Amino acid sequence: AIRHIRSEMNLPPGRRVEVLLTVPEESLRGLFEKGKEYMQILTNGTIKIYPVLADTPENAAHAVTARGVEVFIPLKGLIDIERETARLKKELLAVEKDLARVRGKLKNQAFLAKAPAEVVDKEKVKEEEFVAKHMAVKERLQMLEGIK
Repeated sequence: AIRHIRSEMNLPPGRRVEVLLTVPEESLRGLFEKGKEYMQILTNGTIKIYPVLADTPENAAHAVTARGVEVFIPLKGLIDIERETARLKKELLAVEKDLARVRGKLKNQAFLAKAPAEVVDKEKVKEEEFVAKHMAVKERLQMLEGIK
């Protein structure tokens, strides 16, 4: 999850990040404590492990993993908010364009009548993927707007 957040938020791999983990299960928390040094090396992060956090960290990227483990990476000072916002807006426009193109095909009765079923199915899968990507990019944009 840490590497996924780093990738999504365009955090440079060489840049050390602070990572806050909430691990509610005591037995699982022990395993995380034992593997903490390895996780820090693999993620280039300073990891702090808590059973729960009193307050949700502000301006942090967030992910929930299996068994209720939550990952927070505070972003303030790590990325150029303006540049990342511009990049995400550009990506959002590209996704919207792709989504409109696919939806246009799927609304075209001539395409639906002439195209083989597997081609139509592929276009439906593309539509689902673009919708998911659109939602993900919008969520990241909203998170960044909250940091400003």
